[in-house]
Amino acid sequence: MSHLFILFLLIHLYLNSAERCIGLITKPDYRGEISFAYRIKSACANIGWRADVIDFTNHENLRKHNYDFVINLIPGGYKFPKCKNYLAIFHPIHHFFDKNGFLYKGYRSYDGYLVTHVSDNFDTKEINFTNSDQFSCMQWYPTVQKQEFHTKDPRFLFHIPCTWGDRFLDIKFKQCFQLLEEMPYMRFYGDTMFKKRYPKSYCGEISYEGNSLYKKLAQAGVVLVIHSAEHNRYGLPSGRIFEAAAVSSVIICDKNAFVQDHFGNSVLYIDTDKSSRSIFNQIQNHMEWIRENKAEALDKAMRAHAIFEDKFLLEDQLLKLEEFHNQIINNVY
Repeated sequence: MSHLFILFLLIHLYLNSAERCIGLITKPDYRGEISFAYRIKSACANIGWRADVIDFTNHENLRKHNYDFVINLIPGGYKFPKCKNYLAIFHPIHHFFDKNGFLYKGYRSYDGYLVTHVSDNFDTKEINFTNSDQFSCMQWYPTVQKQEFHTKDPRFLFHIPCTWGDRFLDIKFKQCFQLLEEMPYMRFYGDTMFKKRYPKSYCGEISYEGNSLYKKLAQAGVVLVIHSAEHNRYGLPSGRIFEAAAVSSVIICDKNAFVQDHFGNSVLYIDTDKSSRSIFNQIQNHMEWIRENKAEALDKAMRAHAIFEDKFLLEDQLLKLEEFHNQIINNVY
């Protein structure tokens, strides 16, 4: 055999040995988690892995495959019997912890835990999970696969209102969004229920698969990120901040501690503790500033994108998970 063929064979064997096949457990009513699952699937493809998004209501389908490991992205003790199982805990934490701050018994048998709240901002007096030697855990964010930086015209404001959590029912945010509905720059997406609420600016649902979300974000140029009160209480990021930074959008965001700590002044902030009119006025002022200072606004977008690539690439997070998985197998944890 020629040296070139031997080299090709060695490379082929190395790539095959590095390939992983993982399962991602979801359920139809957990839209954010399904979206994250498809982001993970895309990132896996970028690093030569295969990932299956699994609806756990279909138990038979779950047992047809052999996986290196499975990640459960939803509340519930769903486990695959033939491999290591990891539970992702990013939000809402009340599904996983009792009133004394301890992990519910039904979640204590996982091989490892992928947790967002391992940070200085988290109140360990309320959540005792990360102080216990009983659990093996690693840092885990609902982040995004690599997206190229593209300069764009930040003309429209993209937002997906949540259908769960305190912001959905909060009259203050309803009033704020009604004021935004009258603005020609506003673009609401998401559940079809919002078509009746915002008939002038509602632009439809977005597919979880493919690049539809990123195309819509990029077309708008500006993204409004609003976290739930629980996100802000514990300094937890939503996936939207990573999506916005990944596609080089100008970001308008509430004063979430995680965003402020990691993205700093690359983001334009609003104080959501204020009245609905005040929140609207802050957003309006930011949109006017963006229009009048486009070069500076795009510089912020570029810096946010650079921070995302440096710290939060989903591909990098998956490779760290592989290291974590190997340590679990070798009983290092």
